[in-house]
Amino acid sequence: MDLEQPAAGRVLVVTGASGFIGSAFVEAARAAGWSVRTLTSTTLDQRSAAWRLGDPIPESSLRDVEAVVHLAHAWHQPADQSGAHTVNFRGSQNLIEACRKANVQRLVFASTISARENALNQYGREKWAIEQMMQKPTELIARIGLVYCRTPKGLWGTLWRLSRLRIVPMVGSNRCVQPIEMAELCAGLLAMLNLSCPGRRIYVLAGNVPISFGELLKSIAEIIHRRPLAIVPIPPSVVISAISLMERVFPVINRERLYGLIGLPVVESSTSLEELGLVLAPVKDRLREFARTRLLLEEGQCLLRYLLGGAPKPGMLRRYVRGIERFGGGAPLPLPRLAIRCPRLLSVLEPLRRKSQETGSVARTSLSSRLEMALILAESEPYGAARMYSYAARPMIKNVPEVFLTLCIEIALLPIRLLRQRLFDDSSR
Repeated sequence: MDLEQPAAGRVLVVTGASGFIGSAFVEAARAAGWSVRTLTSTTLDQRSAAWRLGDPIPESSLRDVEAVVHLAHAWHQPADQSGAHTVNFRGSQNLIEACRKANVQRLVFASTISARENALNQYGREKWAIEQMMQKPTELIARIGLVYCRTPKGLWGTLWRLSRLRIVPMVGSNRCVQPIEMAELCAGLLAMLNLSCPGRRIYVLAGNVPISFGELLKSIAEIIHRRPLAIVPIPPSVVISAISLMERVFPVINRERLYGLIGLPVVESSTSLEELGLVLAPVKDRLREFARTRLLLEEGQCLLRYLLGGAPKPGMLRRYVRGIERFGGGAPLPLPRLAIRCPRLLSVLEPLRRKSQETGSVARTSLSSRLEMALILAESEPYGAARMYSYAARPMIKNVPEVFLTLCIEIALLPIRLLRQRLFDDSSR
């Protein structure tokens, strides 16, 4: 197996570019130097061509194209279609034939680790049927595991929202999944495009350390949402019976996802990952990275609302997070949840003075230092300065009630802040 480095100007066509994986992959491919064209139902830009699965391939779309990555999949199709009659099969067949006719040097098809002839759900059977058409040396298959990322989208978004609940009734909580982070998946697909002599026809892009579905949900709840999650196992037969009854009343409900979970296999991926030069980070480590960014955003929202007396703009929040990651140690402050919900309570937590012995990481992670950084950021922007110094534009007589109220609050909080400062001083000695 040899890897080539992509050169600028090499043309790549991506189908399904507006989807969950497609949008991230197009961005990664362009960053890697590929000139990307897209075939998608939604025209994204002047390099996009309108196309749906089942439609003829536009003749000009594959002209001078070196590689194609087929990510498109139609989730909603007539229930009476199956096998070679589905729009996914016919659309993929059209694309494969067009690529062969245009002498495309590399075609990568995005499949799933659940693809097999006797898969319980139609999704797995469709993917397996399409794989059987790809027999040329230039045609590779990527069997992909559960894809997760920093933003809650797609199936990952569903899991993210489920993990916010206190109790989740679940079928197949002991079934194992093999997560792969979006950036790692994109790197794997790009590596498949650059293989000069592929060592196999099918590459498995999935985590090489399986984790149970229940454990994954609990990890999301504990690390991202900082709350425990109780899982109540439910026998699959009970849920299938309930869905069968509900399908008659609500036709949009189907058992596809349930069958997909029940029939999810564990596959060997280490060999594929090694050949592609991929080393996947443990999913819990990635979740901690996601949680850190989320907590820093919450921290910035709290501190800036406290200083501005109103909501900060999104750009100001992003600059706060970047500043903390670069100059403030990167770790979020352990602020009480009540203070995050009501930033006014920071007036109780704010130190009366900054300790002179604070240096290094201690200073960077203290509340006083973070407030100082937030203050500098707020004052440096017109919106922040206007919010903080709005009194300057008003007649002085109108500021008297506000100043008097602030003075009364500070006097009332002074004993609490003095006591808290004394306790802090004693504990740090």
